[in-house]
Amino acid sequence: MSEDGFVSAYQELVKVECHRLNSDPGLDSCLSLDDVRKACERFGVDYSVFVDRGLLVDLGGGRFRTVHGDLIYRVVNTRAFPSSAYRVCDYCIEVRDEGFIPDFNDYGLSPRVLSEMSGLSEKDVAPLFYAFTEFMGIKGVSFYQYEAVKSICCEDFRVYGVVAPTAAGKTLVFVLSILFSLVSGFGGRGVRAVVLYPRRALSRNQLQRFIDLLYYVNECYCGVLGRYLCIGADYGDVDRRAEVGKPYLGLKCPDRRCRGSLLTFAKGSRTVVRCKNCGKVYEWIFADKETIWRERPDIYVSNIWTLYRRILDTPTLNLFSGLKYLVLDEAHVYVYYLGGHVYYVLRVLTELLLKRAGTKIIVSSATIPRPREFLRELLGVDDKWIKVLDYRDISEKYYEGKRRPCKLTILVFLLPNPNYSVETITEDAILMAGLWCWRHGYIGIAFTDSVAEVNTLYDYIISTILGSRRGREVLDHIVSWNIDVSDDYSWRSLVPPKYLSDVSSWLTSEYRGSIGMHYGLLDRDERAKIEEAFMRGDLRMLIATSTLELGVDISDAAIIIQHKLPRDPESLIQRVGRAGRSKKCMYISLGFIVLQQSPIASLYLYNKDLREKLLSLEEHPGLKISKNSLHLKLQHGISAMLAQRARQGLTNYINITLSRINYKNALKKVIIPLRNSLVRYPQSFTLLNKLFGHTESKVLSRIEKFLNEINNLIEISNVSY
Repeated sequence: MSEDGFVSAYQELVKVECHRLNSDPGLDSCLSLDDVRKACERFGVDYSVFVDRGLLVDLGGGRFRTVHGDLIYRVVNTRAFPSSAYRVCDYCIEVRDEGFIPDFNDYGLSPRVLSEMSGLSEKDVAPLFYAFTEFMGIKGVSFYQYEAVKSICCEDFRVYGVVAPTAAGKTLVFVLSILFSLVSGFGGRGVRAVVLYPRRALSRNQLQRFIDLLYYVNECYCGVLGRYLCIGADYGDVDRRAEVGKPYLGLKCPDRRCRGSLLTFAKGSRTVVRCKNCGKVYEWIFADKETIWRERPDIYVSNIWTLYRRILDTPTLNLFSGLKYLVLDEAHVYVYYLGGHVYYVLRVLTELLLKRAGTKIIVSSATIPRPREFLRELLGVDDKWIKVLDYRDISEKYYEGKRRPCKLTILVFLLPNPNYSVETITEDAILMAGLWCWRHGYIGIAFTDSVAEVNTLYDYIISTILGSRRGREVLDHIVSWNIDVSDDYSWRSLVPPKYLSDVSSWLTSEYRGSIGMHYGLLDRDERAKIEEAFMRGDLRMLIATSTLELGVDISDAAIIIQHKLPRDPESLIQRVGRAGRSKKCMYISLGFIVLQQSPIASLYLYNKDLREKLLSLEEHPGLKISKNSLHLKLQHGISAMLAQRARQGLTNYINITLSRINYKNALKKVIIPLRNSLVRYPQSFTLLNKLFGHTESKVLSRIEKFLNEINNLIEISNVSY
């Protein structure tokens, strides 16, 4: 029996069930034995396998539900008591085919394949092949990854848009491109790849993946080339001078036989890391900012705001003078005013350093509508320098006729009964989803856009429902009223059978402890512990803000709950994309969107065109970059002048710790020369002309006025700042 055929047969049954549930929330929407047999025959699957793997719920009388359809059936029919009103007033189910699942064995890895992708000799890439296949367990790449990496490494475009759905292997595309560059130019120390992430959870997750990979690459290359490839993370969670013995960002030992906690460790003048468990010292992981600035790692992991700060002063600007790759992962977040900031930061960096270094920029995302237009606006480059590597364009024809399974997204829009709050529906969905995840070995996330709402939902579920009320609201659905499993009020089919005998105790202990919360304001170490517990499956459901929205590799996630419509339309695609990434969950992402009780929100239930605009990139009007604000130009005009000073070797005191009494002198040493140069030699600031063009004079006058005001404050002040 083909596993791909098994997945496709199951997805076929889910589609049939969802179609029926859309018009009938009752038992008539169930699957018959004949439905199951037809799907099995079509894809060459033995019916008994569905039963053995627990993917069908037997409701008796020849009626069945898939485990996904069973959860939908019980959520849309949720109510407080068997005789009380339904809490969901109306619902709509959208089933979306997201395209073929990539086959990561389209090209089996070999020195020849790596040579074709990289343009390097087989001898140069042989150690990399050994590291991947023998240590990392990476045996192959998909057709898309092969074509994308080959294009990046062997063609001469300045900007590459890596546009592919979630779980399509985007990360490996830029990681391989970076590694090929590093092993081909192994020489003196210097930052040759900058990777920018927009969220701290994503940065930490991807930093661990980089470290795991570099551990084995270094094992294979160090003896040949004489030194290690080094990496460092430079952003808010990283200390300027790390205290020795502290956990390093909650990361783990890259040796898969150990996986102990990494701690900061002093090695001469460097701050590096050491494994708490096995004692190994990793000199190639730079653990604080000063070590990074001084030693210059090969791979520099950061975010756009930290990069902005670093290009404004010497010597941190010169970290990037030999840069070969600049990667912006999950770049769709750089829109509107934030997009304008990113545009100017990268334009300054490009004009000062990147053009001369021949840097290639890789922009990666699953949700960029009209990618060429977006890349042109965000980076300010002509079309001739842009290459869009679109997954669908590259892969669809290749997989057509090969009977590859597709990724399936099921979105259930829920409109609350006016007598119940949106929070009540979300809480019911979280409780049922948590039980379902326990039974089938899945994990899930409930998203909301507010930290206050995260705390409200979490506190009511943990402290009230599963705390002071001892889980009574859940128990009534499991052990009371002598209800049958076919009854839509029953939740028995969601509970792991082994806990049914003492379900009350389990609900208030293990089950209660498996629900957590996650948001950016949590302490760094606490966030790391929560993420680790979630990846392990100790936490089954997380209530989170957008911190887990982007790119985090959560392979066992099967369900997403969205509390109210998200602020940004593309967020829903990203959030639902966190789930359904593995064969374990049958490549199905199940999402519940709990709508607000408002006329506008209810339109999404009844208007298919509105739902299409929310869910389809093809219907999206495009991501907008706001870069014409005079305030934005004022800020980045001054930033460009500071960066130009830094390029000339003059300090701007940006990354220097000053005592309070020295602030005034530092301002004098920077502001007065800037003001005088602008008045006497405005033509010397060529960077401003490149940034602003015909609007330069207006921007210059505003900058001059601002500098004059600062200068006046310095002159009249008798107080040391």
